[in-house]
Amino acid sequence: FYQWLAAMKEAGVDVALQAAWWFPRDMHHGFDSPRPERDLPRYAEWVSESLHQLIEVRGFANIRYLVLFTEPTQSKAGPLPWGETLWQYCARTVKAVHHRLAADGRRQLVKLIAPNNGADARNLKEAVADLNGVIDIYSGHTYNKAGYEGWLSFSRGMSDVVAGTGKPLWLDEYGRSDEA
Repeated sequence: FYQWLAAMKEAGVDVALQAAWWFPRDMHHGFDSPRPERDLPRYAEWVSESLHQLIEVRGFANIRYLVLFTEPTQSKAGPLPWGETLWQYCARTVKAVHHRLAADGRRQLVKLIAPNNGADARNLKEAVADLNGVIDIYSGHTYNKAGYEGWLSFSRGMSDVVAGTGKPLWLDEYGRSDEA
């Protein structure tokens, strides 16, 4: 991994790292069930310390972006804290990471990217409403939109949702999943 980061740095390539894959399971890694009072500070500390080690200690300043999960509210992986929806817990987790990075003086090191959902960019509107103060770049994706017109229509729809924020938007995946 370090060799790859070094090669990307040498080539002048900015890197976007994935902060976790399985949501919410990765939040309570090592435990059978979630406890937000334990898990959120622990996870946010892990993210902050990881960035410290990678960027500040090892000098990989080409790490510029942190993608917060893959499809976190599209397909639940693991149990949720009692009484919370996937979106509520995801938003709490994103905020915990933001606040920990700020407290540790590391928030400026990376741009936070979310919500990174498929299913026609699920929760993009909620992200704008609930997380505009912490997300730097909005993201979402879809599949199976017919040709250029399908892509254009989807992209415009996402752009319209985030337009009032003044923040960038990444179409983070796109393609066909029904190819024979």
